[in-house]
Amino acid sequence: MLAGCSESTGTTEKTTTESNSTSLVGRWKLQKEERNSTREKGVAYSDQPTYVILHIQKGGYFLIYDTFIDPSWKKKGLPMINERSHGQWELDGKTLTLNHLKNDTSYVEKLQISQLDEQTLITEGSDRKSNVYKTYQK
Repeated sequence: MLAGCSESTGTTEKTTTESNSTSLVGRWKLQKEERNSTREKGVAYSDQPTYVILHIQKGGYFLIYDTFIDPSWKKKGLPMINERSHGQWELDGKTLTLNHLKNDTSYVEKLQISQLDEQTLITEGSDRKSNVYKTYQK
């Protein structure tokens, strides 16, 4: 009979989190947002006048902003970039925590990452009424 014992140091989990954290850094353009538990309906952002960007930076800082696509908006005197939110982010396994700082208030948004690769980020969160699924592309 053979018996063995090993002690896990958490090195694999730490390496995986660091790897995912590196993949997460960059500018992500929101492609689709679905607000229900069945994921049947949603908003496609391809036909909107702006792109919504989630910019995740090294060092734990993030920025969410709109960038206008139509150049005629600039002629109207409108800013081409409009900040929605900013703050600090943290990744723990597949849980992305966004600590938003906005207008003298703060709130925490916890998102589960269901897909993360070099080109696609899909998150699942919730609001008061439903689950919220967001699909981003680099």
